[in-house]
Amino acid sequence: ASTLTELDEGGTANILGIQGQIWGETTVSRERLEHMTFPKLLALAERSWVEQPPWARIADTEERRSVQGAVWSAFASRLGHRELPRLDFLEGGVHYRIPVPGARVIRGVLHANIAFPGLTLRYSLDGTPPDAQSPVYERPVTLPSPPSVVYVTAFDTRGRASRPAMVEP
Repeated sequence: ASTLTELDEGGTANILGIQGQIWGETTVSRERLEHMTFPKLLALAERSWVEQPPWARIADTEERRSVQGAVWSAFASRLGHRELPRLDFLEGGVHYRIPVPGARVIRGVLHANIAFPGLTLRYSLDGTPPDAQSPVYERPVTLPSPPSVVYVTAFDTRGRASRPAMVEP
């Protein structure tokens, strides 16, 4: 169990700002740098500009985690619905990292989700990763007959794709 210790005024006065690091050994191109930096940079900016989060002073672990979850959900929704589509057109399009969807088959029904709501999920049942013409996942899908493998991929507004999630029914 963790114990929270709130900073007093003296401790708070010693905080000058917030920073994030990126190591450049593998950033051989602008596209690679953007992939490694975004959307993490947006989360860093959010944390640095927003006042103390509502969960920061909650001592009860369960209540704090609940409030943290709600705050994260609101941020992830804003990111997926508003900020990532903006990045798709900024400076010709930022090559941010598109997260791999979560997917599983439960009793013949495909269930999928994504860390940032707003990205389009597409699935395929033919053993090949989805493309821009594959069906859009909007709600759980009852599989016709158990395929050997199901793939789910996330797409941004430009049609860029995440790595596919592979699920064996």
